[in-house]
Amino acid sequence: STDDLGISQVRFSSDDSQDAVPAGKWTIWYDWGVTSGDWSAVTKIKGWSFATCGPKEVWTEVKDTSGQTAKASADTSVNCSPTANAGSDKDVFELKSVTLDGLGSDSDGTVFSYSWACTGGALSNSIIAKPTYVAPSVTADTAYVCTLTVTDNDGAQNSASMKVTVKNVSVPAAPDGLAGISFCVGPNKPNVNLAWTDNSNNEDGFKIYRGTSSGFTPTDPPYATLSINATSYTDTSPSAGATYYYKIKAYNAGGDSSYASSPPA
Repeated sequence: STDDLGISQVRFSSDDSQDAVPAGKWTIWYDWGVTSGDWSAVTKIKGWSFATCGPKEVWTEVKDTSGQTAKASADTSVNCSPTANAGSDKDVFELKSVTLDGLGSDSDGTVFSYSWACTGGALSNSIIAKPTYVAPSVTADTAYVCTLTVTDNDGAQNSASMKVTVKNVSVPAAPDGLAGISFCVGPNKPNVNLAWTDNSNNEDGFKIYRGTSSGFTPTDPPYATLSINATSYTDTSPSAGATYYYKIKAYNAGGDSSYASSPPA
């Protein structure tokens, strides 16, 4: 009030109805000229907190020195915090990647931003809802916590966390029994069929190397790279009359197996 002549006391109330009817519980009467608690007699402002968000109706009642009273109300709204959902826990092999299933919503506004933070590993983009998590190298299965913080258009925040368990990967067992059979598919067009035994159950694939001496040293890139569970390969580009030697190894995120070598083909 800017014209407070004769006002002696004031009290306050609030409810959720916004129907111009004071339905909430009233505070005590505050002396108009005496600061008390969150009532400031200097600024004539009463601090107020709400247990819930959403539409509100706030009331003020004043009393003059003769005991006469008057009420006034105003509608307002309390911002509801957004909801953050970090998604389900994930398992991923070391040095591999997995997508995090973050989600945010806001009942009375819009989601303004996302922010992820993890205790280990790396993120492709920490400010989107569904980033790619890249697992670090680990010596044993290790759990990391990733927390998603959602901010709404009014600046309110909410956070949620999930767990990423990074699985240690052991080096795959080496293949064996590598053998090559040479055959021709036409004049001066030899092919070599290779076959081997897959002894591992955790490889990501196989790398094949070709040389012209039995003791050749394989160098990357490999001559051919094959997918998981492969047990054969056809070399379609040997030169007629040449002798070739082949080596093969299994690989995964944990490393490479030892080589299996073929007799000359």
